[in-house]
Amino acid sequence: MECWHPTMLILNSRIKLFVNDYPGIEFQDWMNPPVLCILIQLELVNCTNCQSLPALGELQLLKVLRIQGMDSVVNIGDEF
Repeated sequence: MECWHPTMLILNSRIKLFVNDYPGIEFQDWMNPPVLCILIQLELVNCTNCQSLPALGELQLLKVLRIQGMDSVVNIGDEF
C-alpha cells in the first residue's frame, strides 16, 4: 500500500480529496482530521476492505461527502 496515493485537487486553498479503490482495512494517518481540516469535498469510493470511517464529523469545512461501495465498514465514530 505504500505506492497507493489518493487524488487531491487544491482550489483556492481548499482541498477536494478523491479516494477510489483504496485496498487497506483502515485509512492511514493522512486521513485524520488535523491533516484534512481544510477539506471541502471528500469522496470515498470502492474502498471495499475498509472497516471504519475516519472522524469525518470533525471536518468543519466539509460541504460534500460521498461514500459508496464500502461494504466492510463496521465502525463509525461518535462524532456523527
